[in-house]
Amino acid sequence: MEAAKLEWIQEKVPEMIAQGRTILIFSQFTGMLDLIGAAMVELRIPLMKLTGETPEGKRGRWCGASRRARRR
Repeated sequence: MEAAKLEWIQEKVPEMIAQGRTILIFSQFTGMLDLIGAAMVELRIPLMKLTGETPEGKRGRWCGASRRARRR
């Protein structure tokens, strides 16, 4: 199942970005987020990964950066 999800993400995310979309991918499984992150790096797609281990100060900066990116 994870392989099918990852394959879908690798196919669809570049298409959505080409359309000017901002994308949020949620998973409660950090292992899956690691796989997705590696795929985005391979596709040269910038990403921000937010988990429970992300320091509180960094969370706020990332959320602000995401909001500013959507306003463009």
